[in-house]
Amino acid sequence: MVIKERDIPTKMKGLSALLKRLPQQHSKHNRVNEDYCLMEAGYKGEKSIEFSLNYVQGEHFILHDLRLYDGQHFFQIDTLLLTAHLLLVIEVKNYAGVLTFDRRFNQLIRMKNGIEEGFPDPIDQVDRQVELLKKWMKQNVGQYIPIEGFVVFANERAVIKTFDKHDEIIKEKVARKHSLPAFIKAFAVKYPKQYVEIAYLKRIALKLLDQHVELNTDLISQYDVKRSDILTGVQCPQCHTLPMKRLHGKWHCPSCSTNCRVSHHQALQDYAHLISPSISNQQAREFLHIDSRHVMKRLLKQYSLEGLFYKLR
Repeated sequence: MVIKERDIPTKMKGLSALLKRLPQQHSKHNRVNEDYCLMEAGYKGEKSIEFSLNYVQGEHFILHDLRLYDGQHFFQIDTLLLTAHLLLVIEVKNYAGVLTFDRRFNQLIRMKNGIEEGFPDPIDQVDRQVELLKKWMKQNVGQYIPIEGFVVFANERAVIKTFDKHDEIIKEKVARKHSLPAFIKAFAVKYPKQYVEIAYLKRIALKLLDQHVELNTDLISQYDVKRSDILTGVQCPQCHTLPMKRLHGKWHCPSCSTNCRVSHHQALQDYAHLISPSISNQQAREFLHIDSRHVMKRLLKQYSLEGLFYKLR
C-alpha cells in the first residue's frame, strides 16, 4: 500500500518556472537548464521503479520522496518500504554509461561519451540514510525494527562494474530495476522475525508521513537572479509567447492566436514557486498585466476556490 505517492518535486516545478521566465540570453539560463534536466532525469528514474514495486509480496507500506528531520539534519529518502520484519531504504540512481564502483576512494566512476566523471559513492549515501532513519525511529517511535538500505539503478542500459575484491559488497547493496522484487524478497528471507503488528506498522507509516517536510528553495537567491530579470505576464500554452493579452474574458496570444480562459493559472503557480506563496491584488495585476482590480479580484477568487494557490492576501 502506497502511503505517500511520488509527486513532481517542488524544486523541479520551480526550476521549470524559472527556465520559462529567464531570457534565453541570461547568464544563468544554461545552468538552470542543466540543473532542471538532471533533476528531471532523477525524477523519471525514481518513478520508473514504481512498477517493479507492484510485484513486492506480503503486507507492506511505501512512502516515496520522504524528507525528515532528526533534530540536527534533514535527510531525504527516495523510497521507504515498511514491512513488519524490516524497513528498507531504497536509493534510486538513473545514471547512463559505464559505471564502476571504486570502494577504495568511495566514489562511482562514470564513463559516458568518452568523458570520465566521478560521483559520490551511492552505497555510502544510502548507508548514511539508514543511520539517520535509525536515529529518527529511536527518537520518534521507540520500537525496534531492523533497517537496511540498497541502491537501485533505473537505467537498464547502464553497465555496472566494480573492482573484484568488492564484488560481495556490490551484490548485497546494488540492484537493477528489473531484479527489484527478487532483491527485496532476499531481504525478507534474511529477516524472518516479525517485530510489529501490521496495524502498528501502519501507524508508523502515517507518523512518517506526518513528519515529512517539503523542501522549499529560494531559487532566485540560489541562482543569484534579480527579480527584475524574471519575465512577467501570462504565457501562451501553445507557442510559449509572453505575454498574452486579456480580451473579452479570455487570454489571447498575439503570436499564434490561441485563446484560453485559464492560462493565468500557470502564471500564478510560477509566481508562487519563484517569488511568494501569497499574493496581493496589486502584485497579481502587475505580474499578469491586468489593469482592472475588479477583474483581478474575480480571477483570484476563482483560483483560490479551485485550491490552486497556497494563500491570497
